[in-house]
Amino acid sequence: EIVADMAIPLALHTDEPYRIEPPAITFFHVLKQSDDGGASTLADGVHIAGLLRQRHPEAFELLCTVPARFHRTLKEGRIFENHAPIIARNEQNEVTGIRLLDRGIGPLDASVELVEPFYDALRKLLEITYAGEGEITVKLASGDMLIFNNQRLMHGRTAFDPSTSHRHVRSCHVDLDEFHSRLRGAYRAQGRE
Repeated sequence: EIVADMAIPLALHTDEPYRIEPPAITFFHVLKQSDDGGASTLADGVHIAGLLRQRHPEAFELLCTVPARFHRTLKEGRIFENHAPIIARNEQNEVTGIRLLDRGIGPLDASVELVEPFYDALRKLLEITYAGEGEITVKLASGDMLIFNNQRLMHGRTAFDPSTSHRHVRSCHVDLDEFHSRLRGAYRAQGRE
């Protein structure tokens, strides 16, 4: 069974970090919301990475440079694996995204002297993440849709009771190139280059 389809709480995470390019714009459409629980938890991963940079610069640098191992094997036989830093940044050293999935990270494939410092750095990131700094909780109603950048916003969910109500959420993704292309086209059509 897929963990996201279970009634248990889901810790803050990003989807599919095991892909070379994780999904970007995510659409969560709540077709039917549970009566109790099932609220969405959200936190800005770029903000959390910034807090890590301020408080633990060496840990930040490790998570920007040492590739973590992300993996997933699907029942039909597809196997995904990717090695990438948990924190992504651009040429100007600005944080542009985060990859974090507690149930999809594998053992570190790095030199032995990096193993302990890497996991210490990851623990510091998780402490900030799970302390709730900047986290919000929102209960979407049936029919609501949550749209967010999966490479930036971490999301989770509170537990719910499937014996008292049926919760049904559908999701899909659009890559950033397509999103920006459509946005540029919309601006151009309005004369707002």
